[in-house]
Amino acid sequence: MVKTMANKNMLLLLVSFFSLKTAVVLGGELDRGMGYWTRPQDYKINKFFYKPTDKKSQREDWYKVTPYVAEFYSTITNTPMLYVAALHMSQKPIGSAALACAGMASAISHAVPRHYLNTMDKIAAIGAVVGVAYDCNLFDPLILMNAMSNSSTGVPAITTGVMYGIDAGIARSEKLKPYRKQLQTVTHCLWHLCAAWMSCVFLSQVIK
Repeated sequence: MVKTMANKNMLLLLVSFFSLKTAVVLGGELDRGMGYWTRPQDYKINKFFYKPTDKKSQREDWYKVTPYVAEFYSTITNTPMLYVAALHMSQKPIGSAALACAGMASAISHAVPRHYLNTMDKIAAIGAVVGVAYDCNLFDPLILMNAMSNSSTGVPAITTGVMYGIDAGIARSEKLKPYRKQLQTVTHCLWHLCAAWMSCVFLSQVIK
């Protein structure tokens, strides 16, 4: 019953986020403003731990909500991942721990826009996929095929993959650059929420 409610909560989060960012105009590249974690000298000194996040990995105008969090919405939308990890920790400890690490790494890298933190975020995301797949026995081809053919698990997986592709495409495509200010934050946060939804569904329904 609790897990069913959790799945419904993920869907509600997905729907509610459509109204989170409104009245945004076209404008090309995202702003790289100054804040607590970013100073003008960071762009001048060639030090590994001070190098700002690459432009193609940026997902919001920096420090628009608070001077202490560079990408506010991309930071807080990692909360559902931590919730899902805590919810399933006793039944699926490896996948849940990996998901929690991914959620924390992502939140930190969006709050503190450093290149090395963004790299750690990407590594943790891969680790979460491997951890959830291991705990759900998805390395077994038959179980994976059954999971993908079941609409309750296949739809969240496909939706998450499509949302990731859209988010990455907007970030990297020159043709879509004029739409970054309008769409990038929304697509990335939706990807976070989709990933939490997919993880919750798989950890709940796929039996090891």
